[in-house]
Amino acid sequence: MTPVTPSLANTAGVAAAAHSAMMATNERAPAMTDRDFPRRIAAVLKRHGLGPDRLVLEITEDALLGEIAVAQPVAERLRRSGVHLWLDDFGTGYSSLLSLRQISLQAVKIDIAFVANIHTDPAAKRFLRALLALGRDLDLLVTAEGVELPEQAQILRSLGCQLAQGFLYAHPAPAADFDHLLGPTPPSDLMPVASGAGPAASVEVANRPPRE
Repeated sequence: MTPVTPSLANTAGVAAAAHSAMMATNERAPAMTDRDFPRRIAAVLKRHGLGPDRLVLEITEDALLGEIAVAQPVAERLRRSGVHLWLDDFGTGYSSLLSLRQISLQAVKIDIAFVANIHTDPAAKRFLRALLALGRDLDLLVTAEGVELPEQAQILRSLGCQLAQGFLYAHPAPAADFDHLLGPTPPSDLMPVASGAGPAASVEVANRPPRE
């Protein structure tokens, strides 16, 4: 059973479409070894009028372990359909680099453990710089998770990080509040990923910078 439910797709999909945003959902590990999963995703998107290019499926490393021979074609079918695949919590498991080489991914989300101390620990900053460089070399979009302080955001900008997620930008909120979260805001070179919860749990929308 996929977390992309009709309620989620309808509520969050309308909000995402209205703001030319992308909707992201965390997928459970069994989905990536389910050969029928791409068909079901396509059916949900069609039923609710949401283009596949608006959907991000965030998968964890455990979703890619084990039956890699099955996960590879499932991931390729999803990508060919236009759906985006992002690796969540990058760097927390031994399979990360192997996943980047074997699976059709378009982005990685750097785990909060690599972001939390970048404003106080030079070694942490250097390590994060290396992860960002790896993402650029592999032509992957990179999101930093767990950004809570302006100092962290400033460092991420200076290192060329493309996207950020954390309480600095928004706290979990119902999908009904997305219009407010995604309203007119000043321009910024570091785009946030605003988390959603409540009726459309596990939804995220990446579109606008935080309000001043």
